[in-house]
Amino acid sequence: MDGDKTVTATFTRNIYTLQVNTVGNGTVTRTPDQTSFYHGETVDLSALADAGWTFAGWSGALTGSVNPETLTMNGDRTVTATFTQDQYTLTVNVVGGGTVGRSPNQATYVYGDEVILSASASPGWTFDSWSGDAMGTTTPATITMDGDKTVTATFTQEQ
Repeated sequence: MDGDKTVTATFTRNIYTLQVNTVGNGTVTRTPDQTSFYHGETVDLSALADAGWTFAGWSGALTGSVNPETLTMNGDRTVTATFTQDQYTLTVNVVGGGTVGRSPNQATYVYGDEVILSASASPGWTFDSWSGDAMGTTTPATITMDGDKTVTATFTQEQ
């Protein structure tokens, strides 16, 4: 040292980025709605599934399926929200003599699938009506899948 010196230290807060990805059909909201955060700030993430989909869980900087979830920013972070497509069943019951065909004929269906039900009476029987999640007397009938469905086809014996 050869004399008095002045030293100034300048400090800045670390800023981190948050990248949010989705797998499947849904969205993620963040509060506050921003992509950069100071060290130690928190962000609330909420996963919202589209119709016919279910939030399955987080991966990356978050794990598990708690929704909404809070993330503390202490580095650059990537979070992925995974959504799975709902599977629905169609149960068809028959009362009397006849059969019901379905097109497509599958074990499960997804949201928005349309299934055509065709009633065919056995000899000596007449198709009467649909009940349950299909109503009326017209065959074929179309069912739009937006949940598990049960349909009954009733046939009456000819006199």
